[in-house]
Order: sequence, then structure tokens, then C-alpha cells
Amino acid sequence: MLNKIIYSLMKKILMSIGLCFCIMLSTNAVMAIGTNDGSTEANAIDHSVGSFHGFKVNLDGANTPITGHENTYYTWRVFTVSGGTSTLLTDFTKFQFVNYAPGGADFATKFPGGNLGAAGEYSAQSAHSIGVQWLDTPDAGVYAVEVEEYNGADATFCSARRRYFVSVTSGGVDFILAAINPEDNVVYTGAADQSLATCNSFSGNILANGLDATAKKAALGTTSVYYQISMKTGTQPWNGAWGFDYNLTNANGTDLAIEVLDAIGGGSAGTSDTGTGKITVNAGNPVAYLKVTFQNVLGTSTDADITFNLSEKNSGVTTGNTTAYITTASADQFETFNNVTGNKEATDFVIKASPDTQMIISVD
Repeated sequence: MLNKIIYSLMKKILMSIGLCFCIMLSTNAVMAIGTNDGSTEANAIDHSVGSFHGFKVNLDGANTPITGHENTYYTWRVFTVSGGTSTLLTDFTKFQFVNYAPGGADFATKFPGGNLGAAGEYSAQSAHSIGVQWLDTPDAGVYAVEVEEYNGADATFCSARRRYFVSVTSGGVDFILAAINPEDNVVYTGAADQSLATCNSFSGNILANGLDATAKKAALGTTSVYYQISMKTGTQPWNGAWGFDYNLTNANGTDLAIEVLDAIGGGSAGTSDTGTGKITVNAGNPVAYLKVTFQNVLGTSTDADITFNLSEKNSGVTTGNTTAYITTASADQFETFNNVTGNKEATDFVIKASPDTQMIISVD
């Protein structure tokens, strides 16, 4: 009798443990759904068209090959995957393999240029990492970046494969242009911001008597104002090359020079063509700064104040493409008009002139 009681108790305990274990498994399964971690087709991680991403395997935190994988052979491939069916992607208008250095400090050193691979794959000994730039969305399903490692120095050895799933979307190009105060790096809030009206840089200085026109111009010097520009696709900063065509209106027609900087104070981030009004920003600068420099002049506020505005050339168009674009391997991808709601435009700068006091002080 006692044995039956003990057996019954043990049976109940084991059933309880089993039930708890099932609940734990079920809970973990529920928690795994929708993790967006790239581990399965359903959990593909989001990337944007045009974006660059580096993939790596068998490297430690210092990007050094882990023991046993120093000199093994790797093949990288990209597949389209839909409903469990995989197709090797050989179309380099959809993506491209690029050089990738995991230890690079910035975009230029992480992706130092140069395309890799042929027929949809790249193979090499010790190829622990590869860069991918997505150039288009998949026709159906998602992309899978696959690495096959061979247990030796070439593809004759035994191998194993791993896949990382990516959902590529053609997120809208969002272009932002904002006037900025270089002293505190604060973006101006709008036309009501009185700090947009400022004196030219000569204000308060001494102008010697009797200067001829050339010497006077040199003495007056120049004033610079700054704009902050940025580009993103979807929710991600765009880290490839980009640019836009611009209109720059200037009430007094003074000569202007525009520099594209990586920070206020210096560092080239691109080029400006003041003849046609085109800004080109180098890769690795999703945020850049425009330094607009012009000659100071003297005069009354009615004839010498300089009011100018920098804007995207096609701002206000009602159809077609605007002139902000990102650069991919095949072509410039222009922002479409139906996506311009995410854009922001700068407001006017008003540069106040210093008075044109008589060149010679008269004395009675």
C-alpha cells in the first residue's frame, strides 16, 4: 500500500515537472516570434535600398580570427528566398559585394572601395568578412546572405553553411536642409527666429580713410553662413554618396562660394558646382555642412542688406522626381514627389550691412 502511495506521488511530481517544462518551451517559442534578428526568413532584419552592410564570421571582438578558423576557405553568396525556396542571386543590379574592413574607424575605412566577386559569389581563403550594398528590393520574399566555410585552405574540404536573412525595402529618400548657427551648432527654428538676421563680419571694424576700391574690398572681407544637410533612406542614415540640385536666391547678387564640409570648421565632404547649382556629398557623410561665403559690402539697409535662401531646386513641384538623390552602382536614385513630406527646407538668412560712412572725415 505504501509503495502504491509513493508511486502515485512520484507520478504526480513527474507530470508537474513535465508540464512546467512544456510551458517554458511554449513561452520561449512565443518570445522568439518577431525578434527581427535575421535568423530565419520570418525574422529577416530590415535594410534599405542602397545601404552598405558588413557581414563577418569567426572573428572575435578585436576582429581577429578565432582559433581553428585562421586560414580556412570561405564562399559568400546571396539568395532570394520565398516560402522556403532559395534561388542564387547572380544579378549585380540587385546587390554588389564590396570590400569590407571590420576594424575600420569610419565609413571610408570600413568600405574602402572596390567591388568583389563574379556570378553572384565571392570565394577566398581567410575571407572572414564581406561587404554588401543592396541596390534593389527582392522581387518576392527576402534576401539571404550565405557563408560556406570549408575545413581547410580550399573548396575541396568538408564544409558547413550559415545564412542571415535580410528584408530590403525601398524606403523613401528624406532630405533635410536647415540653416544653422555655427557658434552653438543649433539649427534655426524658422522665419521667426531673429538670430537669422545678423550683421556682416566687418561690422564694428575700422575702415581707413582714402582706400581705393580694390583696397576697400580687401579690407571689408567676407561673411560665411552655414547650412546643415542630411540624407536618409527609410529610417536609416544614408552612408553612400548622395547630393541635390539647389536654388540659391541672393537679393544683391554678390559673388558666392560654397564648400561642402564634414563638420563646421573644416574637412571636405564633397563638392559644389555654383555654375549649375549641384551639391555632391561623399560616401560616409549622411550629415554634412554647407559653408556659404560672400563679399561684405557697405550701404544702407535698403540697398545693401543681403537676403538669400538655399533650397532644393525642385521644391514645390507637384509631380515626378525632386532633385535630392542617393547614388547606387547603377544610377542616381532620385526622391519621388510623393515622398517629399519627410523633407525640411531652410529659411531665409538676412545679413545686415554696415553703413557706408564717408571715406574722409571732414573737420570745421
